[in-house]
Amino acid sequence: MTPCVPERSGRYRVCVTKERGAGIIDRMAPQSSPVSLPPAAEVLRERYAGRLPASLDELSGPTQGRVELPLHVAWSGLRTYDLDRLRQRMSLYRTVLAEGQRDDLITLRP
Repeated sequence: MTPCVPERSGRYRVCVTKERGAGIIDRMAPQSSPVSLPPAAEVLRERYAGRLPASLDELSGPTQGRVELPLHVAWSGLRTYDLDRLRQRMSLYRTVLAEGQRDDLITLRP
């Protein structure tokens, strides 16, 4: 197998070996191009901006009792939450905000 050695310039280079099969990527060497990344808060704001309701008045979900999240929101782990229990309510809100779409945010009322 041929080792993947970074180029002297430090630019990205994808190393492919034929021994494991055509098109298998072993690893990528880091690149030293001067790319400025936006702050994390800005990236998250842009990511979630389109999903958030314009006003809190749009929220229409339950405020107490038990809520069962749909599979596309809670695809792993707990799906049913008791809103009367603080930790479960916070966990529900965290899951809906992280995984839910705009309609989920409105109807599940995080």
